[in-house]
This record gives sequence, C-alpha cells and structure tokens, in this order.
Amino acid sequence: MKYFLLAQWVMENRSRNLIIHQIRMSPGVMSISFKEGASLVFHYKTSSPVLYFSEAKKNESFTSGQIWTNLNNTNLYDIEIADADRIITFKLRLKDIYQKVVESRLVFECMPPQANLILCQIENEKLVIQDALLKFTYADNPQRQILSGLIYESPRTNFKAEQETVVFPLMIKVEQQSDAAKREDDITVSQDRHSTLQSETQERSLTQQSGNIIACESVNDYFRQYYTQVIEQKELLQRKQKMVSKWKKELSKAEKKLAQQQIELVEAELEKTWLTYSELLKVNLQQIKKGDVSLQTTNYFDPDLQQISIPLKADKSPQDNLKYYLKKYHKAKQGREKIAVQIDKTQKDIGQIKKIQAILETDQWQDLEIEAVHAGEALAKLKQTDNLFRLPVNEHWEIIIGRKAKENDLITTQIGKPNDWWFHTRIYHGSHILLRNFHKNEPPNSLIELCCGLAAGFSKAKNSENVPVDYTQIRFVRKPRKSAPGLVTYTNHKTVFVDPIDVSSAKQILAAYEE
Repeated sequence: MKYFLLAQWVMENRSRNLIIHQIRMSPGVMSISFKEGASLVFHYKTSSPVLYFSEAKKNESFTSGQIWTNLNNTNLYDIEIADADRIITFKLRLKDIYQKVVESRLVFECMPPQANLILCQIENEKLVIQDALLKFTYADNPQRQILSGLIYESPRTNFKAEQETVVFPLMIKVEQQSDAAKREDDITVSQDRHSTLQSETQERSLTQQSGNIIACESVNDYFRQYYTQVIEQKELLQRKQKMVSKWKKELSKAEKKLAQQQIELVEAELEKTWLTYSELLKVNLQQIKKGDVSLQTTNYFDPDLQQISIPLKADKSPQDNLKYYLKKYHKAKQGREKIAVQIDKTQKDIGQIKKIQAILETDQWQDLEIEAVHAGEALAKLKQTDNLFRLPVNEHWEIIIGRKAKENDLITTQIGKPNDWWFHTRIYHGSHILLRNFHKNEPPNSLIELCCGLAAGFSKAKNSENVPVDYTQIRFVRKPRKSAPGLVTYTNHKTVFVDPIDVSSAKQILAAYEE
C-alpha cells in the first residue's frame, strides 16, 4: 500500500481513543475489537498488506482463539507512522493492579513480501519485543532478528516515502468482463489511480466505459473496499489459476502415462508368441545344439502348418533357451493383466481430472479446496455437494437448501463463504438455506424474501403463516465445538415474518426473476 495513503489513514484515525476488548486471529487476519464497538482489522498475509477500522460490533469470521489477552482493557490512545517506511505504531497504555502505567507498542510493518505485527513493551525508553506474529533469526534475515526479549530494530531498506497529496474521493474501478473473458476468469478488478472525477458527466462516462466505480470519502473506507474489491478478488483469481494450471499438468502427466502403458500392453500382447516358441522348443530340444542362433520347424499352432523361425541365444543351452521363452511368456501373461488394470485406473484418473476441469469453469470451484489433493480425493469431497438441492438464480446468486442435518452442516460450515447469506426459521426446526453471493453484492429484497419463504417452507412451520425467519451473513454463523450436526449459533441477524414458499412456487418466481 502507498506510503502517503497510510500516512493519511494515520491522520484520520490517530485521534481515536479506544479500549481494547479482545484480539482474535484467523489465517492471515488479525482483528482487535474495542469496547466502543469498532474493530481494527489487519490483513497481513496478502500481496498488499492493509489495515482498516470496521464499525461492525462483532469480530468477523475468526476461527482461532484469542491472542495477547494481556492487552485486554488496554487503551489505544495514539497512532504514528515512521518517516522512512511503511511502519505504523499503535501506542497502548494500561494501569496495572498497582496503578502503575504500563506502556506498550504494537508495530505493524506494512510492507511486502511479508508484513508483520510485533508487540513491544517500553523498558528504559527502548522497545523490547514481547511477541510477534512472525519471528525470525539471523539465519532467516541477516540484517536483524525478531525474537522475544530482544530490542526492536526497524528494518533497513532503501524505501523512499512518496509525498503525494490525497485527493478525495478516492476511486476504485471494478471492471466487468465479457462473457468470453468470464469463462477464463471470474472477475478482474483494477484500481483507478487515486483519481477524482471532475464532474457528474465525467463520472457517468467513466462508469459506462469501465464498469462499476466505488467512490471513497476516507482512506479507511478506501482500504476496506480496496481489500474486498481488489486484493481479495485478485488472490481468488490467482488461486483459481493455480488450480487450473495444476490440473492441466496432472492431465498431461496422466495422458503420457496412459500412452506408455498402451505401448507396454502391445508388447505384453506377444504372450501368445512366447507360448508358441516355448511349446515348439519343448518338442524340438533334441534337434537344438548350443551355438545355434535359430530353429526352423513346423508351427503346429498354425492351421496351415507354416514353417517358423525361432530366434535362439547362441550362448545358451537348449534348456536355457526354453526357460528363457517360458519366462517371457509368464511375464507377458502377468504383465498384461497388471497393465490392463493400470490402464483402467489411469483412464479413470483422466476422467476424474476432466470432471475437475469442468468444475473449475463454474462457480462451484469455490465450494471446496481441491488444489492440494489428488483427483479422486477432490471428487470424493465434491461428490458430497452433488446431491444438494440447488436453485440457480443467475450468475450472481444461487440458493442451496439443506434437507437434513448433515447437509445443513455441509452448506453452512464448508460451502458457505463469509459474504454468502444464511437463513433459518426462528424457534422452529428446519433447513439451513444458503444464498451464494458469487460477486459479493447486496442481495435485493425480493431475493431475501424468497429465501426467507423457503426457510419457512422447509421447516416444522411449513403449514403455518407469518413464520419468523432469521437471516445473516455466513461470517456471523458459528458451529460450537463438538456440537450435533446442524447445530449452530449466529449473531448480527435480522428477523422477518413470512409465509412459507414451496419449491414449485420458488421456481416460478425465479423463472421471472431479473437482476
């Protein structure tokens, strides 16, 4: 992220005076929630590390437990950025049980290729490292060490801070692709170079030419939108491209393997030839002498009784020549059977890989991680989703209905992504309804009402009226550890009262649905 934008973000937020409630982790993300209601989110494992304040009262989807609990109830009273590089320091203050003020610092080294969050305590006017998300020694970095108990040293770089003026609104351009391009990539997002539009006419023109334009009136909002619309989408595309490349290579390897096996099978088909040679040698052993290079005899296995020439090893005795061909016969016989099994397995592998490649051309590729497993394992996982009841809406939305507890678990804990929407009847037992949000849009009210109606229709209250249905984003749905299948807890939800809708009615509504 650009230095001058980070500096502006610090200026916007340094006057905040907040009390830390807790700090939680998720892979690549750390969130500090405050008692005042806001959260400070760090995305430190991305190609462009970023941070922003979120006004959500609850932590977003965090699966790991709390960290740095000693900072709970600590006062964040100031934020600074280094003059020389993209290093942001958060000043923290806490009074211990003896009313002694303890000063701490949280240092966010916000630069690629690896950002880091380092917790320090002030001792004798020096920053002493207490902990860090990424620790390393001189073996990892010859310039400095990040280890508990050492004095913190800033990284030595040749970075030159840009001194640019931030002009609001900051614009993010989300480019829409043609249908042909979408078959290759789901979405391409690019950043309009921190520019502003000079007039409403210019804004309408740029929107028409370049797709959706998001205008941000603060750097904090810009960072939040930039992560969602640019960084996250870019990393999603990179992950998909990596998977496409992997399975393309796997297909090429499998096809080469099949070609080689087919060649081996052709050689193994000489089994009959070796058997013929062996049987003819048995009846002609008395006519063969050591040193002979061939045997001319009548082929009794040929209906026309044609003459045949059997090659011999001159350095072998007649018995050894017989053993030689018997060995080749048994090897070919066994090999043919084994090779046939191997060819069948390789052909199945090729079929499975082609199925995965077909899945990669649809939105279903996001349902399960399949880049790190074999084709059979990947398809076994994806097979679990084949029997789910799906109602396609359009390229932006899809409705999935869980009809039993295990399906509820599957769609809620594995298929659902943070920006998808989740529906369930309040009080009554029923199905989990998942509204897949492929392009992270806000769902129209008509679609929310439809999903709520389906949730009521697939519940114990299907014969009732005015059924209460809760809905929220998947990011706010939790499955308690060791809980029964289908049991979840959720927050940040809204409740609506609807009449149940059956599948037939839903399909009629969707048939006429236009985004």
